[in-house]
Amino acid sequence: MRFLSYFKTQLKRYVKGLPLILSITVLLLGAIALIAYSYMKERSESVEQNKAKIGVVGDLDGSYLGIGISAIESLDASQYTVSFVEMTEDEAQKALSIGDIAVYIIVPDNFVDDVAQGREVTLRMVGRGTQGIGGIIITELADVISVYINSSETAIYAMQDYAWDKGNTDAYGSTADQFFMLEANNLFARDSALEPILVGVGNGSSMIGYYACGIFLLFTMLMGIGFCSIFVRRKQDVSKVLNSQGVHAWKQVAAEYLCYLLATLAIVTLIVGAISIAANVLDVKLTLWAKAPREIRWLSTAQIIWQIYLKWLPAVAMVSALQFMVYELTDGIVSSVLGQFLTAIALGYVCGLFYPISFFPNVLQKIAGVLPVKIAMDYCQSTMRWDTDILRLVAVIVYAALFLALAILARRIKLKR
Repeated sequence: MRFLSYFKTQLKRYVKGLPLILSITVLLLGAIALIAYSYMKERSESVEQNKAKIGVVGDLDGSYLGIGISAIESLDASQYTVSFVEMTEDEAQKALSIGDIAVYIIVPDNFVDDVAQGREVTLRMVGRGTQGIGGIIITELADVISVYINSSETAIYAMQDYAWDKGNTDAYGSTADQFFMLEANNLFARDSALEPILVGVGNGSSMIGYYACGIFLLFTMLMGIGFCSIFVRRKQDVSKVLNSQGVHAWKQVAAEYLCYLLATLAIVTLIVGAISIAANVLDVKLTLWAKAPREIRWLSTAQIIWQIYLKWLPAVAMVSALQFMVYELTDGIVSSVLGQFLTAIALGYVCGLFYPISFFPNVLQKIAGVLPVKIAMDYCQSTMRWDTDILRLVAVIVYAALFLALAILARRIKLKR
């Protein structure tokens, strides 16, 4: 009964201090969101800059050439590596001279008429003489595209002429479309001809998936700073009175930790709920789980986010236990805030929340491999691959119990003073 009364008292303290906690948490969330946005914007711009830009000079309207280029830019896997830019020849020459494009293709003005009449047409390709290995590869790529498009367009018009000569006027209109679809299927079948294997940046995770785990754990650790108003006002005189009445150190720690965990989960759940709603409203599609079961792939983004979050709850409980232990080992608001901040930053850096752990020396990687935050990071990553690491889950739970045990020990020492 005394334990329950103390638990209810702690809950009232959290409710009373909730406005300040939420205010600090919102500021922290805004800072992390700004950092994440800046990173993603920089990464998207760098990916766009890394595309091989190929200029196209000429009129593409009314030809299958324009349709083919549009399809490559929007449907084929080449859209991530090749970018076609329509321009005049003067613009193409200037862009080539300053290095904006690696090569450009010239489409003759009478391209459609010549191909339709069976004449041999050449798409001229212009590039610089000294381009380096990257330029040579791009030039070869443009040459392949030029030959492929020219040959396929010639074949399409030849099929139309054949149908017209045979008097099959019904097939004349559909022949070109059918042949174009055949050519498109052959082109896009390149994706299914090989099975891509993505090594990733950490335990097979994509860059986005890796940093999603890192930002989540970093935010959860830094969120402990917002609870300083709850912990620093705790007086040992009350704890000693409770201890004399049978509410011993482990009961006090259990009640306070449960309240702290519930408050943390309430705030994080609200944030996850807001993210899931925004993902549905903005129709965000997630492609982070190449090994996801087939039945999972048909779920909405919001449902996937909630499934992942539920699997991350043990990591939240472990981080909360770590924060609680840090508060128990410190006295005063300054030491408490510094303890929370330095613990989050130091462990976050060493355990790879900022940079993939593979960037660090081997000695540091081995040390980080046994640290709690790194284990929690690996566990969260495994859930995003839909391959939950049971051993790391057990390690997360053991670390949570260890932190609570150390907090109980620290409380006992304080009670004996």
